[in-house]
Amino acid sequence: MKKQILEKLEVGSLNVAEIKLTYSTAIPPGDRRAVVSPDDLYDVLREWWDWESVELYETFFVLLMDRQSRIIGIYKHTKGGSSAVMVDTKLIMAAALKCNASCIVLAHNHPSGSLRASAADITATMALATLGRLQNIPVLDHIILSPFGGYYSFAEHLPDAIKGYPLEDFY
Repeated sequence: MKKQILEKLEVGSLNVAEIKLTYSTAIPPGDRRAVVSPDDLYDVLREWWDWESVELYETFFVLLMDRQSRIIGIYKHTKGGSSAVMVDTKLIMAAALKCNASCIVLAHNHPSGSLRASAADITATMALATLGRLQNIPVLDHIILSPFGGYYSFAEHLPDAIKGYPLEDFY
């Protein structure tokens, strides 16, 4: 039987990408905006939202927060259609992990003005809350904005949804 001779490979010669995890913020923790209630969240979101398109299409944002409920940053996740928006749970959790968020708040608008959570809203919230629990990044709230003013808070009206699915269902 012939012996096979392996060539010596130099570092970096393999077709493997290097993954680097880095994060840096321009805002020191003491200067971050603190939120303690759904009203505070609504005020922040009103400042960030594109009010010229709020009646036209749904947009999904994620507020990434530190342990003191101060906002690290806002992630504009996706823009959808007039009655739906696609939510990619992997990208949302990746953003939260990337900036070392301790908790998150979900937010989107209903162009129709409805301040009721749809079945899809509840399902997405529960899925993200479950993933958040598994990663120790709880979902504190999910705010739905109306272009005509006002908001719907899951923490106030559907607190079980932001708890997620029972984890024993997954084990």
